[in-house]
Amino acid sequence: MNKVFSVLKLYFRETVRALLIILLLMSAAELVMYFINSSQAYDFSWLIDSCHIYHIFIVAYVSMLVMNATVNLRNSNYGYTMQRLQISERSAFLIQCAAYTVNLLIVHLWQMILVYVLYRLCMAKGYQTAATVYAEFYKNNTLGLIIPLLRKGQWMINAIVLILGGLETASINVKTRYGKYINIGFVALLPRFYSIIDTPIYRMSGRIVLVMIDFFWACELTHNGKGRR
Repeated sequence: MNKVFSVLKLYFRETVRALLIILLLMSAAELVMYFINSSQAYDFSWLIDSCHIYHIFIVAYVSMLVMNATVNLRNSNYGYTMQRLQISERSAFLIQCAAYTVNLLIVHLWQMILVYVLYRLCMAKGYQTAATVYAEFYKNNTLGLIIPLLRKGQWMINAIVLILGGLETASINVKTRYGKYINIGFVALLPRFYSIIDTPIYRMSGRIVLVMIDFFWACELTHNGKGRR
């Protein structure tokens, strides 16, 4: 267990600065847009759309994907840590997948918090009751995507998207280290992949297949022992 936490710490240390910058910029952008548009707001749904919350969120999400995929581990303590902990490269890769998934999850959770902050600011102005705002989560696609409430299917889709994002970016990182630059799964992680509501199952299945091809390719490149096969 100590090995797992040590490797997780390594991967988080490599990405934490980028993550904090992304969260800070996302917060600043959404709050600035709120104060620009709040005087004209007549309901929460209009405010969310006018503040371009969806687009800001997607930019933050894609930025985290890129940071995960391009973090440079060649000049870090990666090799030394693997040897010291006596952990196989493949095991480290699986831990990397988990770490990068957590990074994406943090971006999503932070966006949920920001939506709540905007909700509290909006309610303080007395535009709507809590009940009418609650109803808007079912008619506004951005709100329904970020906080699906009782939409169990959308919660599942969001979870799949985050997991696949972690798998793909970790796979790209490993493949780049081995000089492999073909990453077909990254196409599946472009903005529209962070699914809109009611995404057809066949479309999601195809994207899962693309990501899993890169994942198993990266697994094949890594080794199970202490040295390269």
